[in-house]
Amino acid sequence: MAALRLPLRELEAGGLPAVCAKSGQPAASTVRTVARKPVEGSARLLLLGIVPYFVVRARHSENVRVDLPIAADVRRRLARWVYVGRTTSLASVIVMVVGAGATSVPILLGGIFVGVVSLIAALVSEVLWVDATLIDDMVLLERVHPAFKRTLAMRGTRSGRRLPSPP
Repeated sequence: MAALRLPLRELEAGGLPAVCAKSGQPAASTVRTVARKPVEGSARLLLLGIVPYFVVRARHSENVRVDLPIAADVRRRLARWVYVGRTTSLASVIVMVVGAGATSVPILLGGIFVGVVSLIAALVSEVLWVDATLIDDMVLLERVHPAFKRTLAMRGTRSGRRLPSPP
């Protein structure tokens, strides 16, 4: 996988080539991606656990939404992992509430286990897609397909074919 920097104004204007940023296949649509500016001391937050890290990152980082091209099969795979993460998260809460209400330690521990599975699914869904980091007026895209990077280098960031915006 490759990495590249693009000016934020180019990404906000749209017009990226119709090549999937992750697979290099022809893109069918775009997906909204959040480019975040790293929070000071976020590495130290990981010592407190993954949940505090995600909470602080979501609340205190500067975010910019950009639309990146995505192939249909990559969209399905990404949606599947997001669905698994959300479903297991909900199941975890339900099982923990039932376990606490029934004062059953095994059920409560089962809920915690399902919660861990939920966090793993959330991490996998993040790794499956492109990582976007906001650095001043540039966006660093990591884990992009070399074909996407090559297409941008050959054509610039403007394309004759526009992709439909996400719903």
